[in-house]
Amino acid sequence: MSPNKARKRLACIRCVLDTVKNIKTNKPLPKELCFVPHEVEYVVSNDSTTGSNKHTSLSFKVWNAPMKRDGFVFGKITVPETEFKTFSLVVTGDEYADDMGDWIELTKDSFKHVEVNADIKATHVIEGAWILWHARDNPRSENVPLLVPKHELSDGANKQSQSKDDIFDGWTSALIKSKQDDDKKSKPVYKWMNVVESNYMLRIIPSQLPSNADMDAISKLSTPPPNWSMETDEELVRFLVDNCKTHGQTMGGASKYIEQVTVSTEQEFASNLLDGDADTFWESDGSLGRHYIRLQIMAGVIIQKLIIGVDQTDDNYMPSRILVHGTTENGQTKMLNETRIDCTSQTGDVLIMENAPEFYPTVEIRIKECKDDGIDCRIHYIKIVSSKQKQSGLNRALFDKDLMRYPKLESVDVKNRDLLYKSEANRLRRSKTLIHQLTNRSR
Repeated sequence: MSPNKARKRLACIRCVLDTVKNIKTNKPLPKELCFVPHEVEYVVSNDSTTGSNKHTSLSFKVWNAPMKRDGFVFGKITVPETEFKTFSLVVTGDEYADDMGDWIELTKDSFKHVEVNADIKATHVIEGAWILWHARDNPRSENVPLLVPKHELSDGANKQSQSKDDIFDGWTSALIKSKQDDDKKSKPVYKWMNVVESNYMLRIIPSQLPSNADMDAISKLSTPPPNWSMETDEELVRFLVDNCKTHGQTMGGASKYIEQVTVSTEQEFASNLLDGDADTFWESDGSLGRHYIRLQIMAGVIIQKLIIGVDQTDDNYMPSRILVHGTTENGQTKMLNETRIDCTSQTGDVLIMENAPEFYPTVEIRIKECKDDGIDCRIHYIKIVSSKQKQSGLNRALFDKDLMRYPKLESVDVKNRDLLYKSEANRLRRSKTLIHQLTNRSR
């Protein structure tokens, strides 16, 4: 196990122990586990503007509240194609999901993008502004979200230029320096797991939350409802097991599913494979038949479709024969698929593997031949369609059901069911993720 993995595992163990202790004593949970960023910036998804998902403009209905909470539409946001690369929305960091999909709440600064219906504004009190950024049953074939958090795009590109241990060492040094320098603000952090790993690894210095933490949201998430107990927790777990279900497949930027990309040559350009831009590419520099792209897949991701981007104008740099190999958790490597590409007509997405039978921690794309016996190759991007079997399917609408079979949950007032969703259920989901990180051998 590398030093980086060992440190992360130790951080998870410490956080789990603190969480269990606080649950037993009915105390607030660790703030690291309950971290919520104050604001998150969303941008137009690259996946929604290329290939079969390409749009000439985007339009979002704006609600005063999520639909299932007596919401109504009072305006819209329209994004023309000319603004796809510059458009952004700043939203609150709190999460909300129901059976319609995933919602985000606009900040006051982002309200400038809303075209308000004057008639509705004159007759209704508008207290919030929400948009459905990722519909649960998206009619488009690959269920591609129109908007994505900007930090996910930058994370996916930046983390490929170094090894994970180099990233950790540089990140740790910078973090220690930042914490020791009272005159500097710490770099914004958006993922609660990063906060757990940071604060629980670095016990040699006082831990503090990132400067962009939303302390009100963290307090709500970390504090259990009145009279909450371990027995209530157990009943909530049973309820979630009985009622949560998955939502099929989802396509997103490959960086959501890939921990690291290693290529046979020209490693500095490997990040181009994950930036979602069809105009950039990775170009090999080596011997014919020995080029490869090695993907370290995130824990639990089972690949339904593995796609690469090619361009027939690349001439003899265009790949014509590709093998895909997967390495299992016990170290066995097997060939999963062979693909021959028609270099005279195919441009854009090329499916090179589908319906993986299990989770493969490592997947290797081997480029064996190129057009007209070309020596080197170009790959423009990688996309992944993955099953979401590891996700809980958690959403607010679950708690509108009859809870007669769960008396401890039924005792929670209907008006306060948001507590079950926003506090306890979300906290359990994070705890489950934390434990999964400890038990997965590939981490």
